[in-house]
Amino acid sequence: MASTAGSSVLDAMPPDERRRNLLKAVVASTVGTSIEWYDYFLFGTAGALVFAKLFFPKSDQLAGTLNVYVIFFAGFLARTIGAWLFGTYGDRIGRKATLIATLLFMGVATFLIGVMPTYATLGLWAAVILVVLRLCQGIGVGGEWGGSVLLAMEWGSRKRKGWLGSWPQFGVPIGLVLANAIVALTVTLAGEKAFLEWAWRIPFLLSIVLVGVGLYIRLGIVETPVFQALLKEQRLERAPVREVVRRNWREIVLSALLRMPEPGAVLPVHRLRLHLRRRTRIQQTIPDLGCKRRGPCLLLHDPALRLPVRRDRSENHVHAGHRGHGGVGLRLLRPVPGGSACAGIHRHCALLDPA
Repeated sequence: MASTAGSSVLDAMPPDERRRNLLKAVVASTVGTSIEWYDYFLFGTAGALVFAKLFFPKSDQLAGTLNVYVIFFAGFLARTIGAWLFGTYGDRIGRKATLIATLLFMGVATFLIGVMPTYATLGLWAAVILVVLRLCQGIGVGGEWGGSVLLAMEWGSRKRKGWLGSWPQFGVPIGLVLANAIVALTVTLAGEKAFLEWAWRIPFLLSIVLVGVGLYIRLGIVETPVFQALLKEQRLERAPVREVVRRNWREIVLSALLRMPEPGAVLPVHRLRLHLRRRTRIQQTIPDLGCKRRGPCLLLHDPALRLPVRRDRSENHVHAGHRGHGGVGLRLLRPVPGGSACAGIHRHCALLDPA
């Protein structure tokens, strides 16, 4: 099998070279994923704050916000297309090339959001362009997430694959904190009025700088031993997605079911963000929810979940983690007493950070 051949390639490498390439792969995966999730979360933050006014000014507040979040949802639909597209080419031309492509795909789309005209210039066509760019973001992150996990895992031994594959997930809270922090800093320095007029573009434009950093790191990695073995043995699948579905459909279904409880803890965050947008000033919306609480909690949450992967493969850890996700979500989805945004925030923070 290719994995056995890949392991033999790893075993034949000098320990220092193997360790160096492994470190490069993990860093490239984590940094690239962080940048892509920065771009992905940035759209949601800007959507809650300014996009309704910029792209749907003739709609009332509720309708405008719903329109923006429909566009936000389009990115989730596009992630399946990205996973299929870049997953297919990742098995044909290599992991490194496709991960460079996903980084550029996402970064360019985010940068273009920062320079695109609004409703005042193009009318509803501006919203159409926003939909297209959001779809591009979804395609980019759909190819990035699985590809970065695969890149890290294929450089590790069989015993450490779970541990190494969990590092790209660490990019999710990093991207969340980074997106909220940069928006908060922009609002603080430019002021609320300037942010609504033009400064909202700055975080999107900065994405191209982050992409440059990620591109520099990824150009320095080496193709994984597993893909090298597949290439050498001429065992590249012509339709890899079809083969995966045919051979591993049970694992696909089980993985999808395991992910189902996660929105129970994520969706209430967007609910609280909308509460804040209606009831507090714009300066308070970002740092209070994103930077001060949820992002740092996730930064601690992900390493804590990685420890069982490394030390104990018991399925009880999986069950406990998803029970925790579901329990937090159910409690957060309860009605906020009196419709108070502050009550919702304190409940959220007490659950994720009891101190």
